[in-house]
Amino acid sequence: MVKGEATTDADAPGQGHLGHPVPLDGGFKVTRTPSLDFLSNFEGSNGEVFSDPSGGRAERPEEEGPELVHVVLRADPSDGTESTGRRRWFYFGVRSVINSPQKVRFVVNNMSNMLDLYNLDGHRPFLCKLPASPAWRRLADESCNFSCQEEPGPADDTKPVDTRSEQCLKDERLLPKIRAMLDSGPEPPKKRGKSCYIAWDYVLEPGSATTYFAFSPPYTYADLQGYLNRLEQFFAQPETKGKNLPAYMESIEIHGGGSGTLAARTSSPVKPKKVKITIEHGAVDNKKMTLWVRKDSTMLQVRQSIVEVLGLGKLSQVKLVKRMPNSDRLMTPFGDTERLNQRTHLLMVGYEFPDGFKGPAPEATPEAGPALPMLNGTEESWNPVSGSKIYLHRQRLCLTREGRRVDLLTVSELSESNAKVCVETSPASFLSSSVAVDGESPAELFPQRPIVFVSARVHPGETPGQFAFFGLLRFLLSDDPRAELLRRQFVFKLVPMLNPDGVARGHTRANAGGLDLNRCYGDANPREHEGVFWALEWLKHWASEGRLLFYLDMHAHAHTRGCILYGNRLSGAAQVWNVAFARICELNGPHFDFEGCEFPPTSDKEHGHDSNENCGRASVAAMCNVSHAYTLECHYSIGRQAHPVEELSCLHGRPAHPGMHVP
Repeated sequence: MVKGEATTDADAPGQGHLGHPVPLDGGFKVTRTPSLDFLSNFEGSNGEVFSDPSGGRAERPEEEGPELVHVVLRADPSDGTESTGRRRWFYFGVRSVINSPQKVRFVVNNMSNMLDLYNLDGHRPFLCKLPASPAWRRLADESCNFSCQEEPGPADDTKPVDTRSEQCLKDERLLPKIRAMLDSGPEPPKKRGKSCYIAWDYVLEPGSATTYFAFSPPYTYADLQGYLNRLEQFFAQPETKGKNLPAYMESIEIHGGGSGTLAARTSSPVKPKKVKITIEHGAVDNKKMTLWVRKDSTMLQVRQSIVEVLGLGKLSQVKLVKRMPNSDRLMTPFGDTERLNQRTHLLMVGYEFPDGFKGPAPEATPEAGPALPMLNGTEESWNPVSGSKIYLHRQRLCLTREGRRVDLLTVSELSESNAKVCVETSPASFLSSSVAVDGESPAELFPQRPIVFVSARVHPGETPGQFAFFGLLRFLLSDDPRAELLRRQFVFKLVPMLNPDGVARGHTRANAGGLDLNRCYGDANPREHEGVFWALEWLKHWASEGRLLFYLDMHAHAHTRGCILYGNRLSGAAQVWNVAFARICELNGPHFDFEGCEFPPTSDKEHGHDSNENCGRASVAAMCNVSHAYTLECHYSIGRQAHPVEELSCLHGRPAHPGMHVP
């Protein structure tokens, strides 16, 4: 193959090769550089090797060092709003073409501003190596020379070269040409806004192994269909009680998939840079305390740090204010999203902290230990066993514009053997449309059980929400006594992937038509909004029957550590019940952050649409008269243990919170 030539490759891993992604139409695209073959055009892929018009691709610099491979992200097709303008998701494969180990430096360009996620929260790309190491794991920090920098604009090209490090200058050598290529493309420069790039070193070993890199652990449409097929086959058996449930991935790392602290989730722990700050008491002169916090932390993160070092019970005990200029008395509150900087003067009120208190200094970075063990579906401690009397039904909600299934699962407890079995009636719009499927039986009707609806992956790049969904599904199918009680009292309607076309195309937020489906609920139609439209039709149908109780849509975010809920602002007793659910989540979940929940979120109108009316959470609450309508947000990188939770004696030694452990 000629260097820089893009071809299709019959030997590229494809369908039938265990663990490898499924190629899209036309097969894998393979582009050769001096050291590697670059693989793209498969399900979920995003990123292409930059072709330098002055000659070749990813040219090796004249000075010694690793080959620089520039990967340019493809923007989602856009409806013109900020919501579909985010460029975050990447997923590509590489394999060596030389006979000795070769260090390569990857530079991923044209990303939306992700500086806080990478530089403050310590997020790192994920990789897996097939066939030998199928578990997705984060890059080891000290060995990869990782960097995340803002991409300098045209005005920065005239700045003195000594304003950036030597490594940055190498990484940014081709940025003017990349910028020129992007400026001539379909996305105008003004629409792109501030961009950043990330870069890391990686040593490619000789041989036929393929290494895949991704923003976060991917989960494709083909992965989902394979898992649902395995579930159907499993529950078609005459007896499943006590048997291991099918795994939704071939193998996972303990702290993979968006869970775990920085110190625990890699074989080479790394901690974000911390700075020492002084906090005065706003009501008592000369009373000060010092502690270490992450550089450029938000005020919410500073408050969380104070709560932890002082051992307080509630975040509400800590209030931070700032003194007004030229005044010793007047003070004004800090907003939780305000960031710490060198001129920040912190005063604390609401709690009498000890005089002269000094928080503990940052822990020394521990020596690199062995890699974390990988767990697979054969280990009982991480793979729950099936419960008894489980009713699981799978049906097609609709087909997308590109012909992919949107599945609807029903989970509940089987009816008594002598009970009369009735089936659900479908919405009138469903029966009169082309989405109704001959031969697919409707789900059984459980008229006395309220419906709980849960969906995920309306935004393709938010895979932590997908894994949270599978955690819920596996729990509901397990023999945990709480799951048995839930199945007995409720019917769970579950849509695991609302936007399969966007997932397959490697988009960050949009569907195949360039629309953010979570901003279309208010005016959804079956031609453009597929899964969202038909999910909403069923939701309104169940609400008209008085059966819909609860709605939850699972997402991922890069703002507040851990897991939070976004709800709606209702009136009267409805708002009490609305907020009470989040409070109950806090009481029963050690990793749920009630203080981070918002009703509604302050960002509700930041996307160019009035999302108070058009997002799923708000639209379902308004159209279906449901108090409990929420968005679950799971952080891409950092979990946090908000508080301890008592063990439950009724579980008889079972884990109170099965799944990923967050230290």
